[in-house]
Amino acid sequence: MIPLPQGPIKWLASPMVVLLSILVLVQLATFVPAIYAQKNYQAEIQKFKVLWNTGRSMILSKQGVDPNKAEEEIRRQAHLKEYVGKSFFYNVWLVPMWAGPLAFFANWLLSPGWISLLLSLWVLLYAGLWLEKSWSRQKPFAGVIALSVMGSFLYYLWVTVLWDVHAEIPYCGVGLASAVAVGILAHIHRDPIPFQGWWLKPRQIQVHPLIFAGIWIVLDFVVQVFVNPLNYGWVFVLDLGALGLGWALAPKIPLLAPVKATIPLRTMDPLQQTRKYLQEGWRLAELLELDAALGQIERGMQGLLAYSKPDPQMVEGVLEKLLNNNYCLPVGPELWYQWGVRMSELGFFKSAIACLEKCAQTPGTPSSLARPAVVQATELRIQTSNNPGVARPWLERVVKSGADDLIGRRAAKLLTTIQ
Repeated sequence: MIPLPQGPIKWLASPMVVLLSILVLVQLATFVPAIYAQKNYQAEIQKFKVLWNTGRSMILSKQGVDPNKAEEEIRRQAHLKEYVGKSFFYNVWLVPMWAGPLAFFANWLLSPGWISLLLSLWVLLYAGLWLEKSWSRQKPFAGVIALSVMGSFLYYLWVTVLWDVHAEIPYCGVGLASAVAVGILAHIHRDPIPFQGWWLKPRQIQVHPLIFAGIWIVLDFVVQVFVNPLNYGWVFVLDLGALGLGWALAPKIPLLAPVKATIPLRTMDPLQQTRKYLQEGWRLAELLELDAALGQIERGMQGLLAYSKPDPQMVEGVLEKLLNNNYCLPVGPELWYQWGVRMSELGFFKSAIACLEKCAQTPGTPSSLARPAVVQATELRIQTSNNPGVARPWLERVVKSGADDLIGRRAAKLLTTIQ
């Protein structure tokens, strides 16, 4: 499931969404002025070439100074510095040749172009919200800013001190934060990462986290080496290092289940509130107010499963009522899958198997959700020696629907295991 907030208020409550919205708005507001700033800069370069070739080099020769490349570069920088000093963008952009104190802290705001920004949005819109849901609401936001500032210093040192050259296009530190996020996803994201295939049909395409990382590496290489050639590809090298940093730091992130509580936990016993949600849900189900009942039961289950050691009797009791479903509650396959994955993490393997298989058996479940549910349920049956043979027909359907993708290969391997 993509952890996207629902409703405008919840979107605005996400620090990562606010940050990405700011980036887009700043890019929109500065798009045209930034283009003119870069064009004027290039015009000044051409102006200096004309001046140099039509007289300045000859003046140096008459003064006994050899007009070599080094002398030309010194005077070129002096000429351009006058324009740069008067340009707002060249005082805010992180361009190593003209780096100022403000640029090191504002570089995450101003991207060198839309393609660079879209690549970061593509990663952070998923990874940032997933980390907010699984780890902390504020830390991903603060991490993006901190990594952007760190990336600006590393980039400056890399191109000016180590290589003694000067890239002439802006550097955006958000790209480094995106690289770290990709490394984290590749290491600790347990399930395939979903993409919406709008260009095909309304369905989801799921890829393994390592494949996701590989796609990002290819796209980042294209952006940093071909789209932004004046940074000489060194940003791509830094991004690869940042991806490795994210991979190394990932195990240190304590992933937690989100708690959807509308009442602050400090003012009420959490277990008491959970029971209240469940009791209200069953009461509404008796009145045949099924949608409202499911909403209360979902809140109760979410609060119950948020504990590292929830009450087994409560979990099994709620699940038994849901599976019997005498009330015909409209539990969707996404909810069954979410509960199954969480119960597996908590060690409730029998309940997890029931939820995952219910997800696959629910009419209308998309194959992108049913196939991984079948595979994960079978793996739990094998792990707990819980009659894995019953899963054979489902595994065969998974292989038949796609034997070459990651899920299909896993299903084929499981078929050989349970023979």
